[in-house]
Amino acid sequence: MADKKIKGVLFDMDGTMFDTETMSIYIWAATARYYNINISREFMMECMGLSTKAIGEKFDKAFGDVLNYETFRSAKNKVMEEIVEEDGVPHKKGLTEILDYIKENGIKAAIATSTSNERAVYNLEEGKVIQYFDEVISGDMVDKSKPEPDIYLLAAKKLGLRPEECMVLEDSKNGIISARRANCLAVLVPDIIPVDDEMIEAADYVCEESLEVIDLIKRINK
Repeated sequence: MADKKIKGVLFDMDGTMFDTETMSIYIWAATARYYNINISREFMMECMGLSTKAIGEKFDKAFGDVLNYETFRSAKNKVMEEIVEEDGVPHKKGLTEILDYIKENGIKAAIATSTSNERAVYNLEEGKVIQYFDEVISGDMVDKSKPEPDIYLLAAKKLGLRPEECMVLEDSKNGIISARRANCLAVLVPDIIPVDDEMIEAADYVCEESLEVIDLIKRINK
């Protein structure tokens, strides 16, 4: 994708904005142990970036004869809420600086997360960053989950922008492929998901640290 002026930044949430993927893996594993089911780390990683509906379908296919996903998800979310209420939502390094820079320079911002709207708003409020965002687009607002482009196309539309005017910040394979398919500027900011060739190929840029995003926007918009 040729460089264009960046007028909007579309943020994935978990693993990109918030340091929640490691916590999520722990909670998945703890909940699985409680119900005495064996969920591999590989399975958990494959679920990252998927919508709640898509995860539910995947979970029920693998474990539905023992436990349905709604029961598992309810227990898992209860543990997550207890941790968040006790410790807050951990920011990724540089998040506030990126959000301040975007706001100060008149660039629009939206969340495009595969999680539910209720969960997204809860995390943004608890993380004390919801005021930075013009729109919050969640997985339950689109028919098709990442890696399909629907969520980023909707986020750009809600901001009143063309996809090619938007930069996407993503950490997952499903997410970065979704951004590329939407024709947004796809920026990979790696987290705990191992980066493979498919992710590198889908990304227009790779920023090893979140703060590199500010310099990238400056270069593109100079």
